[in-house]
Amino acid sequence: MSVYTPLSREDIQTFLHDFALPALVSFDEVQAGIENTNYRLHLQDGSIWFLTLFEHLTSSQLPYFMQLLDHLGQRGCAVANPQKLRDSRLFDHLKDKPAALFPCKSGTHPQAINAAQAHAAGAALARLHKAGKDFAHVRENDRGYRWVQSIRNSGLVHLNKHDDQLMAAEISWLSHALQNWTQLPRGICHGDLFPDNVLFDGEKISALLDFYNASTDVFAYDLAITLNAWCALNEELSAAMLAGYQTERVLDLAELEAILPCRRLAALRFWLSRLIAVEHQKSASATTFKDPQEMCRLLLALQNYSSTNKP
Repeated sequence: MSVYTPLSREDIQTFLHDFALPALVSFDEVQAGIENTNYRLHLQDGSIWFLTLFEHLTSSQLPYFMQLLDHLGQRGCAVANPQKLRDSRLFDHLKDKPAALFPCKSGTHPQAINAAQAHAAGAALARLHKAGKDFAHVRENDRGYRWVQSIRNSGLVHLNKHDDQLMAAEISWLSHALQNWTQLPRGICHGDLFPDNVLFDGEKISALLDFYNASTDVFAYDLAITLNAWCALNEELSAAMLAGYQTERVLDLAELEAILPCRRLAALRFWLSRLIAVEHQKSASATTFKDPQEMCRLLLALQNYSSTNKP
């Protein structure tokens, strides 16, 4: 569930007072996601908005993400950029927590991914990469290559002997395969562009969602995360996504050569982060989490693919 902080009608009306918006008609809890409290608001003019209370991000952390969404929205990216308050702030506080208001975007999450959707997602990611070029703020990826290299011995994950050996061998392989990591083109990355973070209206993308893993990182790594999430080892879907990406931003030779190692890095990253999430959610008695073994299986498949195919 995603309602950790209950709100009354009075709470919401007080919050809306500082926005230049019509009056509240009704509201309901949004029972999806695992990190924030979300409410759907229906206003007098028929518009629908999402009110998000950030349960983990602090007031000092949130400006980066709000400013990034505003920046991307102003440059034509399909994002739900935050509604500004009357004084032009991008977020406020409610129940002593940072809170923001976002327009409700039409569309649905893709279910059975097809080539047209993979192509559209690739193009949208490339547009995001280009649009972030002149974004002034930098946030290093706290779940990137260096994090993966350091996390195995951190005590945050508990592995059996087989998985520990697999992880150690993979980290060693990546250290050689990605020796040119620091020379690869980099900039603003989404970091988590899974299908459940994209809305489609027909075959057209209406919104990219959940930018709270966004950071400055290697573009090929961001593309690799998206390839893993949408295509797995389906060659038709992978080709469609790469083609879509390159309609907006052409990959150089070093990036093309890094795609397969970056896909293995991405699989390892999400295997690790899901293992950590499971441990945290067990201690919090939560039940909603993504299966870590899905990414372990993908990593093994990518290893096998690497042994029989050139990057």
